[in-house]
Amino acid sequence: MEMEKKTLSCLLNNYSFIVPEIQREYVWGAKKNNHVLIQFLNDLNEKLKKGDANIGFLYSYSSGSEHYLIDGQQRYTTMILLLHFLSKKEESTTRNFIKLMRLDNTIPAFSYRVRTYTESFLTHLLKSNATNEKEVKDQKWFKKEYLIDTTIVSML
Repeated sequence: MEMEKKTLSCLLNNYSFIVPEIQREYVWGAKKNNHVLIQFLNDLNEKLKKGDANIGFLYSYSSGSEHYLIDGQQRYTTMILLLHFLSKKEESTTRNFIKLMRLDNTIPAFSYRVRTYTESFLTHLLKSNATNEKEVKDQKWFKKEYLIDTTIVSML
């Protein structure tokens, strides 16, 4: 059975992916795992130059209209954060990114339900214009409690 390839745009437009409570933390952005993130981004860059940016399989199960990521959340989260950053650098795409992510809907295109704080942080981050750690920490919505959350610290 051949697996169906889908673009990131297709996934964001047609699915609502959720990182559920049972998943481990997002850790690729942590200093001790930085080499994994850099390798992924370098590989992605090389693939894009060749016209193929396949990031591998995403495994999920569905419940209603929501799809819970079982495998691939580190890669997928990294792609969402990268899209956020790039959309802020290209101001003309910011509105399109927020619309694509469905951030004002009850069920957004991507949500991090590992903890309430993590989900809240990601929603605020993706709606913000912040593009670096200092700007994020200077936001009115940023809580000091975020700094003890492994996922949030890694996202920063």
